[in-house]
Parts: sequence; structure tokens; C-alpha cells
Amino acid sequence: MTNNIASLANKESTGYPAPKSSPNQSITNRDRSPSNRKAPAADLGEQQKIAVAGETVPILFGKRVSNKGGVWIQPSLVKAGSYFFKGSFLFPVSQGEIVSSPVKHRVWVGLRNMAFLADQTITISNIYNSAATLAASPGTCPVLGAGMYCGNETYSFLAESIPDSGTWTNRADYTATKYWAYREIPRGTGDTTNIGFLGTVEFFDNVTGTDLTSAWFAYIGFPPSTQFAFNTSPTYPTTMPVAGAVDVVQDFSYFVFPPDTDWITVLGASGSITEVWTMLGESNPLVATFPASVGTLTSIQCEYIVSEYADPASTPTADNSSYADITFLKVVGDIYDPPEEGSYPTTTRQLSIYYEQGVKVDLYSVDAAGSTQGASNQLVDLAMYLFTSLKRNAAGTTPDVASPILTSNLPTIASFCNQYSLHFNGIIAESVNIIELIGETAPFFLLSFLSTGGQYRFAPVLPINGSQQINLSTLSAAATFTEDEILPGSFGKTYVSAADKADVNCVMLYRQNDPDAIGTQQTVQVRYSGVSLDAPTEQFDMTDFCSNRDHAIIYAKHYLARRKYSVHAVNFSIPLDTTGLIPTDIIKIERQRISSAGDNRTETEYYQITSIDHNTDGTTSIEASQFPVNGSTVPIISNEVVNGSFTVI
Repeated sequence: MTNNIASLANKESTGYPAPKSSPNQSITNRDRSPSNRKAPAADLGEQQKIAVAGETVPILFGKRVSNKGGVWIQPSLVKAGSYFFKGSFLFPVSQGEIVSSPVKHRVWVGLRNMAFLADQTITISNIYNSAATLAASPGTCPVLGAGMYCGNETYSFLAESIPDSGTWTNRADYTATKYWAYREIPRGTGDTTNIGFLGTVEFFDNVTGTDLTSAWFAYIGFPPSTQFAFNTSPTYPTTMPVAGAVDVVQDFSYFVFPPDTDWITVLGASGSITEVWTMLGESNPLVATFPASVGTLTSIQCEYIVSEYADPASTPTADNSSYADITFLKVVGDIYDPPEEGSYPTTTRQLSIYYEQGVKVDLYSVDAAGSTQGASNQLVDLAMYLFTSLKRNAAGTTPDVASPILTSNLPTIASFCNQYSLHFNGIIAESVNIIELIGETAPFFLLSFLSTGGQYRFAPVLPINGSQQINLSTLSAAATFTEDEILPGSFGKTYVSAADKADVNCVMLYRQNDPDAIGTQQTVQVRYSGVSLDAPTEQFDMTDFCSNRDHAIIYAKHYLARRKYSVHAVNFSIPLDTTGLIPTDIIKIERQRISSAGDNRTETEYYQITSIDHNTDGTTSIEASQFPVNGSTVPIISNEVVNGSFTVI
């Protein structure tokens, strides 16, 4: 047995090599990583995702109608700051302008609803600037305020809390080219006026690792064993600060120092340094001539600002175009993790936010010219928005460039989708090929995305009537082909395998995007009545765009009806077709069946075109799948989708 296992292992180890990764794939791989998905994750309490350079800004597309839809998103954090110990956070939510304004009770920080956090002064807002707006004023920072700055030359942050014992490390960016400042605030309870923490310090160069402690103490004129006190005021203040009292802490304008080239030069430092503090406990009273405080001081919080400019708010950034045409969510307030004893966390949980209406687009679903704008949940509007984003659909240019998609039928297609709640509510969060995205998504909307006649176009996969509903009346074929039109020897018929006709259960995954609960995945199972529950299962993932149970169900019914009733496909050639047939058109084929028994008859079948090619030899090749009708020439598949007997659980 051991030899057999070893032999099998050797065979495994000498199998096919692992596929090689393509170059320049790091950001693509990150976009596709489950941990970086922008749709709600199962672990709502995970730490906030941090954006990286080059990460794709998502597109949030959708619109809530009839109490269905809207979109939950978990955006990455792209920028953060701090002002008077309240955080400010910036999240890129979507390319384009989001129609909805954010509301606090539809925002969660981990498992905590923002509306009920301890800090009731939290503010949230959308920030959007068009490319034209920023081009007209390129030096204006659209996110400025509350400790937030444009560019990387200025930043503010909360440092880890200073404890009363143990080691506390602080990386200081004291360079010859930067200004810096800080605030302190006591953390604890009650009156902490005359309490302080004592500690000794060592200094190290961050680049070379050189110990700069002796040089630093020689420079300031104190012995290396000097103990320093941490407190919100170096002397006993007139107004006593109590733990958590921010209003007595001075603004940065009192603390900003110009770059100090002298001590950097004296120490021989390469630039930034690290301070390593050994905390020696608290001193109460800190100032012996005043009485001891009766409060409890658990830690001291420091807030820093670092800038290359004496006035950080006047950052001379010449070009802020990177903020153009993106909706950012700005949150100002304390959304940090709840503090533990003796500490004040500076981390946050993942933010989740619900928008009833997504990005503003041209509404080709309303009129074929796309002359109005608003939020949409129509796949046709998403397609046009993506083409417009790539400058493939610019009004006023030549028709061939301006209309890569046939637009005249888009209102009709949208009306059909409305009839059956076929709506798109989701997030596009990675770089995609537009044609592949729309082409692979369209069938879930009972549509086909075609390339024909030099244009792309949408077409329903089932015949529809004048009311844009699935047609359940007598079927009219777009063309009829007899043996007179079909070129001799070109006709072929292929039957679907038995395995592909077996009864199955369809398990449909969709996402329930309700505003009162973070969007979670749901399932619905659909099968023909009479099919066993333990029949084979086929699963379809519609969570990227489907937020309506009825949408998932009707797609499953269509899939099952096709599987059951379309049992073969045909292919044939005809002289060059000039009638304008396209895939999805229904055709009729009439062929004579002549037998030696004398029971000659005409066989008539209906088919749906799946592909049509015009060849260089002047012929047209057609492939089509069976589209059966009943005795009243009503399409069976269409009737099954609307009136069939299914079990839905």
C-alpha cells in the first residue's frame, strides 16, 4: 500500500505544470480577490479595506423600485486624517455622480449602525466634481477640511495611545523639509489635571539604524537618564482638563514649527527617526506644589500633522484631476473601534453603505436619444454608460462612431425588462471587457447582445408582443425556408445529448439589497413540478446584479423550459440572405419527407437563429436551435415560462 501511494504521489508531482501568470496582473488579481470585493462580505466585522495605488474605482449601478433593489457597497479607504481627535475618512464609491445622498442609518461600521454610535456629531456627505469643474480650478482641493488634504505632502493622523508602563514607539518625521505639529488629550475618567506619565527615551535613525540617543541628549543639554512627563499641559493649567476634554486643547496653528535643519544636521540623521519610550508609570501629583488629582488617567492620545508647507490648508497642488468624475464618501467623526482599558484604538471596521440610487446616466431606456439623465436599473443604460465612458458614444460625431449600439429599440427592451423585474442592481469593481461583460450578462435578463450589421444590439431571446410582454399568441416566422432555398447537401441536424436533457433543480443565487439589512446572498430553488428534490442540481450565481427573487425565478424557468423542449439544432446554407435576419429571429423550415412506403409528407419545424454568417462565396450559413410550437402555433417554451407548472422553494 505504501508503494502504491508513493507511486501515485510521484505521478501527481510530475503532472502538468502550474499555469504561468501574465505580467502586470497584481492589481487585476487584487480586484478579483474575494477579500477585496466591494459587495458585502460574510464577515461584517472585518477591518476596513485599504485601497492601493492603481486599484479600480467601482461603478455603482442601480435604482430601487417597488421596494426592490438599490445597492450595498463596502468601499475601500483611500485617505484618512484627524482633526481634534475626530477622524476624517474618504472612500471612493463610484465612477460618475451618485444620485442618492448618504444617510447615517443606512451606514454600518462593522456590526455597528452609524446612527447609534457614541459620537452623535458624525457627518457624512458625497463629494463629486466633474472633470470640467476641476479643470477650471485645478488647484482647488475638493476634499479639504477636518484634517483631510490633497496630495501626499500633507497628512494628519492619530498615534497609538501612550500607556503608563511598557514600551511606546513613535516614528517621527522630523526632516529638514517638513513642518509638524501635535496635540495631546487625556484618556480616562474624571479630573486628570495633575496626573502625568513618566518615561525615558532613545532615538534611532530609520534609514541607517544608528543609535542617536547620546547625540540628541548632548544637543538639548540634558543627561540621557532624564525622565520626561507626559500630560496635556506642561504646567498646572488655569482651566483643568478632564479625561476626554478636547475643547481645552489648542489648535495646530499654535504648534506648527518650521523645518529644523540644525538638530537634524547635528545628529547626522538621514531624515525621519524613531523614538522608543520606556514608560515608568504615572506621577500623581505631577506638580508637587498642587494637590493630587482624583481622576483616573489610563492613557494619553497624540494627534499629529506633517506637511511640507507652513500653511497645510494652502497646499499648492497644481492638479487635482485625479478626483474628477468620482463620487467620494466623506465621513467625519469618531468611527474608531470602541476603546479598551488603557488604550484608544486607531483602527476601524469595514464600512458598509446603502444607496437607493446609483450613478447618474443617460436614460436610453426612457427615450432612444438618451436626452434625460438619472439613476437607472436597466442593463441597456449600463451598456450605453460603459460605451460612453470609453468615448465610444459621443453625441455630435459621425453616426458610425456615435452609435456602436442600435438605440432605436432600447426603450422597448427596457419596457420588456420592467414587465418581468429584470433589473440590474450591482457593482462593477474590476477592469472588464465591455463586450464580454454585457454579452455574458444579457442572457440572465432574457436578452441577447448581438453584433450584426456593423452595430451591437439588444434583442429578447423570446418573441414579445406589442405590449412588450412574452408573446403567447400565434407565432409568425421572420422567414420560411424550403428545399428550394436550402442549398443541396448543406442541411444537418444535431441532437442534444441525453445528459443535457435530464431533469435538474436550478438553485439561483441573488442578493437581497434591502436598506434595513446589509445585502446578503439568498437562494431560491426552481424545478418542474414532479421532478424529484434529489435530482441533480445546477447553480446559477446572479449575486453581482440581481436583487429580486422574481428575476431569479423567471430566468430559471426559461433555462428549464429550453432544456426540456429544445432537443436539437440544425445548420444549413442558402443563397446570400438580404432580408436582414439576425440571431434570435424565429424561422420556419419546411422539408418534404419522401419514403418508399408512400407516406410522403411535409415536415414543418420552428427554430431560433443562433448564428448567421455571410460567406465570401455568396452564400449565407445559418445555425438554429429548435423552438417548438403547439397545435395552435403558440411557442411552447414561451408558454412554459409564463404558465408552466414549477415548484419554487
